[in-house]
Amino acid sequence: MKIFKASQSLVDLLIKYGFTDKTENLYPEHFKRMKSQGYDPYSMKRIFCFQEHEDYILFRYVYITLHHKGKFNHKTERRLLSEDEVKSLIAFYQLPVQAAKEWLEAYANALGLYKYYRNICALPEVYNTELDRCIKYTFEQVVIH
Repeated sequence: MKIFKASQSLVDLLIKYGFTDKTENLYPEHFKRMKSQGYDPYSMKRIFCFQEHEDYILFRYVYITLHHKGKFNHKTERRLLSEDEVKSLIAFYQLPVQAAKEWLEAYANALGLYKYYRNICALPEVYNTELDRCIKYTFEQVVIH
């Protein structure tokens, strides 16, 4: 299984799935340096948002911080993400906003969506709500090479 860290390959994957790089707006000095010297996660911050979500993903140098705003104001910080966690993160943001909110109210962390997906596949007779079907479909649409 592939492991991801703050890197251009993870940036490219996030952008492929609709995230917007807000580095220029929020960290202009890092953006300027990145444009002239290329992206170096050891000396630069980057920040990504997804459409109407208030959440953001911050690459604070080599640390990846997932920040859920709103009800929970929950923050998760990691140096490395597994392929399943990256797929979960992307699938979470691909969910309709109401489904994503419902998921967060119950589980509070987008990185664990893959575990729930496995439960849906293993026990379809138990996990058969509209939210379950939506999560299954959305998760299967995310392809990481």
